[in-house]
Amino acid sequence: MPQRENRQNEYYDAHYGIVSVGLTSTGVVVVATTQGNYHGIAMIASAASIIAKVYDASVGTTGNMVDVIQVGVTGTGWSDKYIPLVCRKGITVSITGSGGAGCIFFGPKG
Repeated sequence: MPQRENRQNEYYDAHYGIVSVGLTSTGVVVVATTQGNYHGIAMIASAASIIAKVYDASVGTTGNMVDVIQVGVTGTGWSDKYIPLVCRKGITVSITGSGGAGCIFFGPKG
């Protein structure tokens, strides 16, 4: 593992700047089925307002909700985590509304 100047181990070494999965429709999208680090989500709404909910779950929305954003018509919204959230079961996104698109940032277990 990389080490900081004070010689403590770094726990989160996944790349933040890489778009991991593009989100182009409404409904439930399974992003990962194994443990990973959730870094954030960015969304844009065109035809109607949208709500994006992120869950610590590998199937559907049965796990704990870890993040939620609401974006108004023709607006943008994002949520980023300075320290990533560990999603132990996987990552699933539920998007309601219409005309939304975006991306989610996550990395495998570091």
